[in-house]
Amino acid sequence: ESIGNGNRDVYLLKVDEDGNKIWDRTFGGKDDDIAYSVCETYDGGFMIVGSTKSFSAGENDIYLIKVIRSNLK
Repeated sequence: ESIGNGNRDVYLLKVDEDGNKIWDRTFGGKDDDIAYSVCETYDGGFMIVGSTKSFSAGENDIYLIKVIRSNLK
């Protein structure tokens, strides 16, 4: 079961050194959205790459999400 909008969603979670949640964000629509890789960007944000059925022009499309640092509070 999803914690976001649809069947599967992308979930980004930041924890401190003790494992306590600092913040979390969910990305996705009504269908399957899957993350395959995430990396921190030079500006303190994150780049997520995956696949989406929610926002696709066909069956499955590439899903690229840029998370801006100022939105992570």
